[in-house]
Amino acid sequence: AATPVGLGGLIADLIDRGLVDVIVSTGANVYHDLHFACGLPVRHGSEKVNDSELLEDETTRIYTQFIHNRFTLKAQDMINQKVFRGVLEKGKLQQPFSTAMMLYAFGKAMSDSKYVIDRAGSFVLKAAEKGVPIFLDSSSNHSLGMDFSLLQMEGLGAESSPSRDIWQSAAISLYSQPQLNVFLGEGGPRNFVQTTAPTAAEIYAIPFKGSDGCIRFTVSDERAGALSGSSGSEAVSLGKYVDSDPRRDIVVWGEYTLTFPDVVGYVAGKASRRENKRIMDGLFRLERRFLDDVVAHSADLKKLQEELDRSIPSIREYEIE
Repeated sequence: AATPVGLGGLIADLIDRGLVDVIVSTGANVYHDLHFACGLPVRHGSEKVNDSELLEDETTRIYTQFIHNRFTLKAQDMINQKVFRGVLEKGKLQQPFSTAMMLYAFGKAMSDSKYVIDRAGSFVLKAAEKGVPIFLDSSSNHSLGMDFSLLQMEGLGAESSPSRDIWQSAAISLYSQPQLNVFLGEGGPRNFVQTTAPTAAEIYAIPFKGSDGCIRFTVSDERAGALSGSSGSEAVSLGKYVDSDPRRDIVVWGEYTLTFPDVVGYVAGKASRRENKRIMDGLFRLERRFLDDVVAHSADLKKLQEELDRSIPSIREYEIE
């Protein structure tokens, strides 16, 4: 988890400099980022502790980070539910909504709420300010999803749409090339990012050549089978990158909470500021363009599927032989 150790502020600074256009995050990193925005207790501790004693002390541990169960986690749950309940009750979200639409509306409402004391150091609030989409790789395996499930039970329509996540993220990738992906560790977000535009080619028959390249901060390699969404070279065979030129897959070998801050410091010192693309402002136009392209290529998709359907018996016979 990047944000419990304070990396949310570094990412917020990159967003402020116009150096980040889109984010895909775990829900946990969004959730824990908000502790800092709301001024709730997070402490640097140690992994060499008795976790049963921490339980008695109402302290939750994320490796070396200590987070108070009641004054931080339960307080954050309450804040999240109050803020998002207000968003839903005021009808500020078009149904069905993607996670990017959800976090944009939620981030703006949180920023305007009485609970926030630090807007500059939160990547969630900075993204809402600068129009940077934040997609979640999952809507259910984290505290934010748990928080919003209560609002769904109240009949407020708090569930996001996986299909809309796919359409919008595919549209961004398809029409925003060349695209450089930067991955912090392995996991769902990396797999999400690398399957966005190939969705166009594989599912909707819209031509796509692949993204330009990636930088990976990781300690995983293919020998361990721990890479999410394939190695850089392997990903080429899946249509995720243009070709297998090794310069398209840069690996920073090391635990990313130790290596990423140095790189951010270097980039912040060397790179020129850019105007934020504010992709959220034009997200619906990109989505509409994608859906129009889906219709335009529907005959191609139908023809391909009919050919495959006719071929399946002979394919199976050949495999048996």
